[in-house]
Amino acid sequence: MEKRFQEIKTALTGSFKINHFLQLTDFLTELVTKEMGCLKLVKIQDIEALQPIKQEACGLYAQMIVLLKEKGDYLDDLPVQERRVLKEVTENLSRLLDRNERMIKSFNEANKRVMEIFHEVVQSRLKTNYGPEGKRRPPLNGYTNFSQSG
Repeated sequence: MEKRFQEIKTALTGSFKINHFLQLTDFLTELVTKEMGCLKLVKIQDIEALQPIKQEACGLYAQMIVLLKEKGDYLDDLPVQERRVLKEVTENLSRLLDRNERMIKSFNEANKRVMEIFHEVVQSRLKTNYGPEGKRRPPLNGYTNFSQSG
């Protein structure tokens, strides 16, 4: 994936062509979609590995949009169909990136809440097992927690 990004980046630094921009758009869409997939699987290390490439690709994408706006006349020369596709792709990617940010935020909030609940459960277990005086209480079922053989 990194190699593909480098190829697109090299192509974009040469002569600016609309198909290079579309390649970058496809690449970013794939990257974001992959990141969303990682969120579903909770593979944090995969997300972190993608972040630097995503940031660089997003930066490059933003530069391309500025370039496109500067080349307004260039856009006017494009066939109507290509202009429509480009506009649609740009809007879709923008929406996808926003959605991705919201997903990461809600995932982090959910994760934080899970940790709070876990902490509460641990505290509750400590109080139940040790009591306020800090001495270990005998288990309620007559067995120790470690060997519950019948």
